Amino acid sequence: MKKSLLFSGLIVAMTLLCCYALVTADVVHQKRVVTPKSVLQTKAPAAATVEKVDKAAVSDPKAGLSSGAKKTAALPVPKAEKLDQSPIATRPGSTVTKAPVSNEPAYLNDPDYLRKLEKEELAKPYMGTLDGLLNCSSPISIACGGSYTGNNSGYPSNVSRYSCTSWNESGPEVLFSLTIPSRNIIVATLSGMSADLDVFILSICDEGYCIAFGDVTATTSCQPAGTYYIVVDGYNGAVSPFTLTVTCTDCGGGAPNDECWTAIQVAVPSTTSGTTVGANNTCGYSGMDVFYYFVLSECRQIAVSLCNTADPYADTHLWLYLGAANCCGTSLYNSDGGCDNTYNRSRIPYTTGYVTLQPGTYYINVDWWGGGSGPFVLDVLDGGACEQTGPEDECAGAIVIPSLPYTDTKNTCLYTNTCANASEDLFYKYTVQSPDEYLTISLCGSSYDTYLWVWSECCVNLLASNDDYCDLQSQIEMCFQPGDIWIQVEGYDGAGVCGTAILNVTSAGPCPAAPECPPGSLFSQDPTDAAGAWSAYTSDNNPTWPFWFMVFD
Repeated sequence: MKKSLLFSGLIVAMTLLCCYALVTADVVHQKRVVTPKSVLQTKAPAAATVEKVDKAAVSDPKAGLSSGAKKTAALPVPKAEKLDQSPIATRPGSTVTKAPVSNEPAYLNDPDYLRKLEKEELAKPYMGTLDGLLNCSSPISIACGGSYTGNNSGYPSNVSRYSCTSWNESGPEVLFSLTIPSRNIIVATLSGMSADLDVFILSICDEGYCIAFGDVTATTSCQPAGTYYIVVDGYNGAVSPFTLTVTCTDCGGGAPNDECWTAIQVAVPSTTSGTTVGANNTCGYSGMDVFYYFVLSECRQIAVSLCNTADPYADTHLWLYLGAANCCGTSLYNSDGGCDNTYNRSRIPYTTGYVTLQPGTYYINVDWWGGGSGPFVLDVLDGGACEQTGPEDECAGAIVIPSLPYTDTKNTCLYTNTCANASEDLFYKYTVQSPDEYLTISLCGSSYDTYLWVWSECCVNLLASNDDYCDLQSQIEMCFQPGDIWIQVEGYDGAGVCGTAILNVTSAGPCPAAPECPPGSLFSQDPTDAAGAWSAYTSDNNPTWPFWFMVFD
């Protein structure tokens, strides 16, 4: 009886093992969980390709008070501190900081990856032009150490919002101008008010360039010599007497180009030696930063590099912006590393290649991570006039693969982003032959961190994807059913992860038959060796199975 029960139990266990072998057969080699269609990115304008590192959004701490709501002395409604809601930058324009997913546990123990997750979020407000409604015709002059007593009643009410906050400043505004002869920290303080007035400090006479604000006091970081503007405005239409007091503290040192508006022009191509030592943190990460700009009169292929910086461990970050209004705002590209495939000295695009830039003025922020600073060598590299690309930048213009084997080489930096990851991409189309084909689609040998997608309906129905198969390059091997497939070639993560892509597609012919319990299995026939052992998989003692069950007569 015991022997019969033991044998019955073994039969059940072996049945489960055989089914497991069938289910796990024909598995596609891929590292990542496929992104569902509902969250795949759609094509965005080239000027807004990287949106990972925007300026911090600031919540409206006065929200909840209607325009007619009253604040009482017993229950004042305080203005909350500015909140940092910007996203953490995660390897945009580079090949680092891959997002942790359940089937990539190794990254959770990668100290460089963990370090990237600790990077601070951006804290400065967006410095772009709003409506430009501020009346700058006759500002009241005020000096460091001076004060002014007056009332905002009777002054124009042209501005209702400033770039550094979403407070409703619909009251009359009084404009002051302040000139500092050297680097100073500016503090503007209000007193003697009977209603809710606020104070704003602007780098130029435009409400879109607010650099500090406050309910009573506004304090800037260390600012270079120049003229600044202070505005006293009424929250929710408030009118009140006030006294404005301005103090300045000489902060000395600094770099002449540590603000967007003091950026130094560089040529294309050019090499510039500089340092962020003594500079301030203006935007980006928490390290010290300085600014440069260059002007293009025609479309060019450009790379921006810190790879010739002497210190190989200089933990730099590069940001590239289009136009003064976007400087310290929305970046076109940014990169945390790229030189020698490290996370340190930075390059745009990452590692090799160039990015395609249309005519315009471009600002470079040489930034440091973790509050650091140091000397650097900045190279602006010219890869020549822009090459013309074909329609393969879009699904509808995919390059048709006529037959296999097939090989093609493309510079993906010349393309834009269409779907899936945010990096530059292009498309190929192949018709799978009947009855089916076992294909190998490979980017092994490409010059950058690639990513492969295969679609049955381009950018809609995903069949397979792969990130890293051969080092940082991608490959997919699997059985495809007859019909059209689209092969999308791109880089991992954000814009600027591009380079020379080498695509190879080969066919092994019809797909192999799905595996079944093989001859000699426990359940299909008697053991080959009646005197031998029964295995969990086959009575031929298959060496690939590490465990055994024994039944004795």
